[in-house]
Amino acid sequence: MIKAGIVGLGWWGKTLVESAENSDAIRFVAGTTRTVTPEVEAFAKQKGLHLTASYDGMLGHAGVGAVVLATPHSMHATQVMAAAAAKKHVYCEKPFTLTKREAEDAVAAVRKAGVTLAVGYNRRFHPEMTKLRDMIRAGELGTILHVEATMTFPNALSINPAHWRADKTETPLGGLMPMGVHAIDGMIDLCGPIMPSIAWTPMGMRPPKGVSALSARPWAGLMNGALGNVMVASTCRMVPSSPERIMSRSLVISGWKRRL
Repeated sequence: MIKAGIVGLGWWGKTLVESAENSDAIRFVAGTTRTVTPEVEAFAKQKGLHLTASYDGMLGHAGVGAVVLATPHSMHATQVMAAAAAKKHVYCEKPFTLTKREAEDAVAAVRKAGVTLAVGYNRRFHPEMTKLRDMIRAGELGTILHVEATMTFPNALSINPAHWRADKTETPLGGLMPMGVHAIDGMIDLCGPIMPSIAWTPMGMRPPKGVSALSARPWAGLMNGALGNVMVASTCRMVPSSPERIMSRSLVISGWKRRL
C-alpha cells in the first residue's frame, strides 16, 4: 500500500483524494496547500489527512512514501526535484512543466534518486484508447497518415480571474494547457514521438452575442510521417437549443486501410 501526500487541496486535489478512497494500492495520509481555509481543514479531517504547514514538512513526514502534485504548473519542476531529493515517489498532474529544460532537469533528478515519476495523463487508460491502441498495433488501420483532435469546453468562462488557472504565465497556451495536452499525449501514445511543432491563436475573434466565445489554440506536429493537429476552444458557451456545444471531444485517425 502506497501512503501518499496530496500537495494542493483545490477542487482537483480533493477529487484525486476522493478517487483513491476505495483503492487497495494507494491511500492518502497527509496533505498540504498554500491556503488553509476552514473548508480545507474540514475536508482533511473527514478524509483522515494530516495537514502539514509546508511542502518541506510533508517531504519530511516519515509516513509519506509518495507525493501527488495538484499544484500550479510553474511549481511542478522544483517540487518534483525536491521530492526526488527526499526519496519520495511522485505523481505530477499535467502539464508536467512549462519548459523543456525544466522537464529534463526534473526527470534527471528522479532518475538519479531512483524514484518513480508519473504524469497525470489518465486518458491513456480509457477503454476506447486501449482498443484503438490495440487496433493500430495490429495493423488494422494500416500506415497512419493523419490524426485530428477537437476539444471544446466552457471551463474558462467560470474561472475566477484571480485564480492561478487564469494567469497567462501559468497557462500560456490557453486551452492546450488544461485539456489539449491530453489529445497531444494521446497522439504520442498512439503514433510515437512528435517532431518540432507549432501553436498559435487566431486574433481578433469575436463571438456572436450570447452564442459562443472562442479561444482556439491550434497545434500541428509530425509523428513518424503522420500529420497531427488539435483544435481547442476553452470558452464555448452553453446554447440552450444545442446542448451538445457545451462540451465536445473527438479523435479521428486516418490510415491507409481505415479511418476511425
